[in-house]
Amino acid sequence: MGIYTVFLDVAMALGSPALGWIAGQEDLSVVFGVSAGVNLCTAAVALHLAYGRKRIMMR
Repeated sequence: MGIYTVFLDVAMALGSPALGWIAGQEDLSVVFGVSAGVNLCTAAVALHLAYGRKRIMMR
């Protein structure tokens, strides 16, 4: 739970200002595109970790 909280705090501390800066430089739709890209990358890493561990445990 502590690791989750640390990553959440870091993401909010870095992500929110970064997305605010992007919104100031570009259109608001770009912010949604960047957010979608980050979420897809996060999902890919989570799936890799979940299925990678399962594959290792099945051997």
